[in-house]
Amino acid sequence: MEIDLNSKTIIDELMALAALRGRRDSSAPVLTPDQYPALRNILRMGFAELCMRLGSIVEGSDMDFDDPAPDEPYAADQAQLRLWLALAMGPGAKGRELVVKRSLEHAVALLAASYALADEADGSAATFRAQAAGAVDALRDAATSAADALPDRLTPFFF
Repeated sequence: MEIDLNSKTIIDELMALAALRGRRDSSAPVLTPDQYPALRNILRMGFAELCMRLGSIVEGSDMDFDDPAPDEPYAADQAQLRLWLALAMGPGAKGRELVVKRSLEHAVALLAASYALADEADGSAATFRAQAAGAVDALRDAATSAADALPDRLTPFFF
């Protein structure tokens, strides 16, 4: 299963996480559009970590090493990062591409939040990393259960 992650969706989730944390805690960092170029670097780091955490189910991956528009916030049609991966999901995953894509974007956003928004002192970094680990575990479980959903061959059984 080949998936292109949408960096705009990931940054939008980061913005939402920052806004919600800022609403609960006025000392929490707030993200602004002028920080998007820096966030794209953190997205690359989160994507690379996600690929490493998924382990052997990642058959291939690719990302931009240079920012397509380093001085600009993103627009809908420009400055998208290339975050691509191919997963070994097995035949049982057919029809779940969108769910898997969104789960991968969510995991990258949580990993990026653990670097960009979190504070070790208040435990939020550990919380974001634990949530990301849960998302990665769910993806890995879905990949292995999808691969085991159908037997390699049918064996007759006689009574």
